Amino acid sequence: MKKPYAIHWFRRDLRVSGNEILDWSRQRFNGRVLGLFCFDKLFLSRKDFSHNRFQFFLETLKSLKKELRKMGGDLLLLDTGPQEAFEKLFKLLKKEKLELPTIISWNRDYEPFALKRDRLMISFFKKMEISTYNGRDHLILEPHEISKGPKGEEGYKVYTPFYNKWIQKFEEKLKNEDHRRRQYCCHQAEEVFSYLNYYFYHHVCLSIVRAHHNFFHPINKCY
Repeated sequence: MKKPYAIHWFRRDLRVSGNEILDWSRQRFNGRVLGLFCFDKLFLSRKDFSHNRFQFFLETLKSLKKELRKMGGDLLLLDTGPQEAFEKLFKLLKKEKLELPTIISWNRDYEPFALKRDRLMISFFKKMEISTYNGRDHLILEPHEISKGPKGEEGYKVYTPFYNKWIQKFEEKLKNEDHRRRQYCCHQAEEVFSYLNYYFYHHVCLSIVRAHHNFFHPINKCY
C-alpha cells in the first residue's frame, strides 16, 4: 500500500514561510504534500486584476514552485476553476492507478465569492470521500470572532464597540500565546516576546483594527 499524502490548495497564500496550514499538512504527512493552484477565470477576469498584477502573480508562483521543490514537494498549476481542476486531476490519478490524496488543505478566505466556492468544494470532496482541513491565515482575528448576536451572525455598525471587542479578543489571544511560549521558552525569550507584544499592541494594533473595520464595515454603512 502506498503512503498517504495531502494536497494543499493555494489561493491567497502563495508562500511557504508562515503558512501554518501548509505546515500542518507537511507534518501530518511527513512532507508528502503536493501544492495546487488554479488559474480561475472568474478571479482573473476581475477589473482590479491588471497586467502588472498578473506578472507579479506569475513571478510569485514561480518562486513558490521552486521553494516547494527544494522541500521535496512541487506545485501543480491548472488553467481552470477549482472543481474542474480537481475533477481532471482525480480522473487522471485513477486512470494511472494512483492513490487519491487523503486530505485537501487550504487557508480560509472570507469574501462572499470565496465562501460560496469553498462550500461547493467541501461538498465535492465529501462525495469523493476525501477529508478537508482549513484554518486561519491572513487575518489576526476572523470575522466570526468579533461579531455580535447570539450566534455571532451580526456585524458591528458602530466603530467603538467593534474596537473594544477587537482589543478584548486580541488580548485574550496574546495571553494564550504567552502561556504556550512559557512551555517552550526560557526566561530571557519571554522578556523579548513581552516587549514585542507591548510594541505591537501600542504602535501597530490601532491601525490594524481600523483597516480591518473599514474592510468589513465600509464607512458609508456606519451610523
